[in-house]
Amino acid sequence: MKVIVSAVLLLVLITGCEQISQKKSTEAADKNQGSEVVLETAKVEQKKDIIKAVKPEAIYWQQARVKYLNFEGGFYGLITHNGDKYLPMNLDKAFEQDGAIVNIQGKIESNMMTIQQWGKPYKISNIQLIKAGRVKVPEQDK
Repeated sequence: MKVIVSAVLLLVLITGCEQISQKKSTEAADKNQGSEVVLETAKVEQKKDIIKAVKPEAIYWQQARVKYLNFEGGFYGLITHNGDKYLPMNLDKAFEQDGAIVNIQGKIESNMMTIQQWGKPYKISNIQLIKAGRVKVPEQDK
């Protein structure tokens, strides 16, 4: 009888230790898995930032009027139908026509200052003439 009771007690003791060991292993695995999830989430967020930084801006066509402005030495600006003012950084001489209507594609050059201090600096990638304007000949210094 003592042998049977001893065997049962030993069996209960071993089973209890095994359950405690499994519980601790499961808790440790859960903690590690949580850490991995947090690290993985951080990696994904970093990848999203990289994707945002690499993703090019959408370049679309918009219509603008070319305007000659006679201050700061005289220059040509672009005024869109929305009223946005762009200072073209690379307007071709053929399009320097006061009052001309053009379709433009390009992008705003941020973090740039100009002596004109008018409009947003704008780098034209494509331009099409819709309606010709008048060629403005700047007045010569006498």
